Amino acid sequence: MTTVESTFTVQALELASKDGQKFLRRIISKDENWSASAYASDNWQLTFTRTIKGEHGEPDRHVEVLTDCRIGQPAERRIGCEVQSFHDSKPVYVPRPRRLFVDNSDCTALAVLLLRGSRLRVEASPGSTSSSYVGLAWLSLEATLPEAPYSGLQIGGSTMFVEGRQIVSGIVDA
Repeated sequence: MTTVESTFTVQALELASKDGQKFLRRIISKDENWSASAYASDNWQLTFTRTIKGEHGEPDRHVEVLTDCRIGQPAERRIGCEVQSFHDSKPVYVPRPRRLFVDNSDCTALAVLLLRGSRLRVEASPGSTSSSYVGLAWLSLEATLPEAPYSGLQIGGSTMFVEGRQIVSGIVDA
């Protein structure tokens, strides 16, 4: 049995720099299967990753690009506890997010939004009055557009929870 070790390349980029802008345009224009992730344990720093398959007998190459982009988090009063969205709704437990993962076309959309100067945040929602009676809550990834700073554009799918238990996987995990 032969074991082949992978090679790793790690690079740090400021997205606002010339090289950072060039990197984002590359993600948009080429189909290279980039993905992006961020973890609570890493202070929500956005990292892009890609695996390049090696030729027969050659190791795969793993590329990581660490960015200066940090994902904004919901207010502490909205996560990791029960939240009541309206006076007539039932309190719903909204889990604390711990990681997010974006791949394929969602990663391309993410690169377009970052190239336009958007900021990213995790949004936590205890839902509406009617959904609160079954204990539904959602976590999602949103981008704030520079032209509309008080709006949020959702990237990818939402993660849905019933009474704190995940039932539908989306981009953000708890």
